Amino acid sequence: MYNRFRVTRKQKEVIEVQKAEVEEKKEQVEAKNHEILESINYAKKLQTAVLPPAKVVKEFFNDSFLLYLPRDIVSGDFYWMETKNNISYFAVADCTGHGVPGAMLSIIGLNGLNQAVNEEYLTQPKDILTSLSKTVNRHFEKSDATVRDGMDICLCALNNDGNELAYAGANNPIWIARNGEMIILKADRRAIGHDDLEREFTQQQIQLKEGDTLYLSSDGYQDQLGGEKNRKMMTKVFRERLLKLSSEPMEQQRSVLISELDDWKGEQDQTDDVCVMGIRI
Repeated sequence: MYNRFRVTRKQKEVIEVQKAEVEEKKEQVEAKNHEILESINYAKKLQTAVLPPAKVVKEFFNDSFLLYLPRDIVSGDFYWMETKNNISYFAVADCTGHGVPGAMLSIIGLNGLNQAVNEEYLTQPKDILTSLSKTVNRHFEKSDATVRDGMDICLCALNNDGNELAYAGANNPIWIARNGEMIILKADRRAIGHDDLEREFTQQQIQLKEGDTLYLSSDGYQDQLGGEKNRKMMTKVFRERLLKLSSEPMEQQRSVLISELDDWKGEQDQTDDVCVMGIRI
């Protein structure tokens, strides 16, 4: 009995030591996680600082909405707006990945667009995208590792004098709702940053009419998993939903899109970053 007592006491001492070590490691992990979370939250502040606030979108286009829902704290999706010589430039882009890697690439994208318009004085969407692609590639070409990260983007230039729209896109089209029909301006099947940098992007022109509603979007909304079979919503369903909503007030469209996205995903986590911009002419 005495020997069993000694063994039991020894085992208890070992357990107490192990328990203390586990608690210490747990505290270290929690402290590290807190430190990482603080860094990511600060990164969010930086990303928010370089993105145009929603009120600026309203200043550009009074009758518009912006739906911007990062999957994580920071986002790989971004949007951009600029005005030069009475031409409004605006874009929605989707960087490779999400979270911190996507957010880092989004900063490169924002800087590349600003450089193309404000420093290189480019005015045509196709030329702006070519410049952006070279900028993204330049950031990675000196790396020892092969980096295949890039972005998809739809970029528009609207002449405010005559409502003529010029568009160029890398994988991301734009949709224009007009009189109950959806006009689709297709994008080039290529990404920004790691394609033939000398090949020009295709540019399309269209004369907009009063009441036309433009939609620019990343693929996050239509790729959300959900529904009864836990599948993606798919582009066609999303586009048809936008067409049905297109005659409604813009803020109401935004509210409905948020509500329907929540209903679709149910208990599922958000699959990807979401960015949708709607503009009524």
